[in-house]
Amino acid sequence: MTIEVTRDVFKLAQVFTISRGSRTEAKVLTVKISRGGHVGWGECVPYARYEETLESVTAQIQGLPEDVDRATLQGLLPAGAARNAVDCALW
Repeated sequence: MTIEVTRDVFKLAQVFTISRGSRTEAKVLTVKISRGGHVGWGECVPYARYEETLESVTAQIQGLPEDVDRATLQGLLPAGAARNAVDCALW
């Protein structure tokens, strides 16, 4: 099994504003998991509010064992962006 993580920055068509602030771009991590001829994709947006960064979430994902599955993932990573992206890719 291989796990790949890529970073993308998408410019938003217009400013997105909520009570915590405004943004003009979305910084997204995409996870690609390949195993036995099958490929799964997941993505996430790390949130500073939860002390997540592109770097910290990438490190969490890259630190996973190559034989990770959905059952063991729950005990390996806390709830958050990294676990979400990998869980989606494993589906």
